[in-house]
Amino acid sequence: MASVTAPPPSYNSGAPPTYEDFEKEVERLKQKAASDPTFKQNVKESFIKGSGSDDNLKIIREGVDLFTQNITKINSAFDDIRVKLYEVDKKELKDRTGTTWKGESKWNVLRDEWKSLLRDSQDTALKSVARCDEFQLFCEGVMKITSLEDPRYRDTITELENFIQVPDPVGRTYNPSDVEKQAMTHSEAFQKLKEKLTNFKADFGDFADYQKVQIKDDLATLNRKISDIEIEIKSDETMILSLGVALGVTIFSTLAGGVVAAAMGPLSPLAIIALVIGSLLAIGEAGTLAYFIGEWYKKTAQRDKWKDEVKGKEALEATLVAIVSKLENQETGLGFILTQVDLLKNVWHTISNEAYLIANMLKDAKDKKTLTYFQDEINHAKEAYKELSSSLAKYSRAG
Repeated sequence: MASVTAPPPSYNSGAPPTYEDFEKEVERLKQKAASDPTFKQNVKESFIKGSGSDDNLKIIREGVDLFTQNITKINSAFDDIRVKLYEVDKKELKDRTGTTWKGESKWNVLRDEWKSLLRDSQDTALKSVARCDEFQLFCEGVMKITSLEDPRYRDTITELENFIQVPDPVGRTYNPSDVEKQAMTHSEAFQKLKEKLTNFKADFGDFADYQKVQIKDDLATLNRKISDIEIEIKSDETMILSLGVALGVTIFSTLAGGVVAAAMGPLSPLAIIALVIGSLLAIGEAGTLAYFIGEWYKKTAQRDKWKDEVKGKEALEATLVAIVSKLENQETGLGFILTQVDLLKNVWHTISNEAYLIANMLKDAKDKKTLTYFQDEINHAKEAYKELSSSLAKYSRAG
């Protein structure tokens, strides 16, 4: 089928329009549609032809693929954030009120709500696949009507009216006077989930900001302690190394040490100190050095412990930053996805609305000419209906 998708519009009239200009233009077109039936009909014809075009169907497929991929990403992000929150919770950290922060259990509630809403929407989509396929059969039947006197003409209208009245999986029936409201509003459950996610992000952000201040202070204290104790350690090491020189047991004055140094580069001061201490202990000459050597070991152990604490604090800060970032992305991504998921929950009624429009257009047919014109519109649109069925099936399996 030839493409009728127009290229993106360009604007070459000086300064770009403002948002106010945009609002005025939308209102102008609405008024024109209300007052000019020919304009409205021309737009409708172009839209119907475009909906079944190859280019438009390609865009739909790409959009569905991206949509299902995003659902998988959101599911994965819910789990990733849960794991990170569990790691934070284990540390028994306090918020600025002095209360121990516990985020994983709260997050699990949000995750479960999301999965429940998604599952309900996907169940409806899956059940709507058969309904969409049945609707396509009606479209094929419309194409076979030869005239207004054809018995299939009246039978098809009756069957469509019965089809429209079939309630959706949760028992709601289609109301043609409520179509616009249905298209423009979303269920309370989805809105509440979005609000809860926003509130959780704000609460965690405040907790993270408070903790980052504490971490900064703790790091300053730890690094100062490490700096001070390293001066003491270096002094002790220098003393022991000087003893090694006096005893003639440096790596360059002993055969074994010289071989190792030549083969692998100079040994570290710690290795030399260990050799000096080990040698003195072996011949029973450690004496009063034993206490100071013990203190040196304690200092190095304390320094290493503080360094590990620094790494832990830095890792915690990185985790907090990562969670905040993931929550930002999750709020943005989920806000957009929820709208689509919610709309798909109403896809049963979207199909009913299409059936309602077709039934009314059949009723409005005056003669063979208008019937043929209407059939031509159906012929253009039916490819889009096929794509809807395929898309619903793919969406029902997403995640």
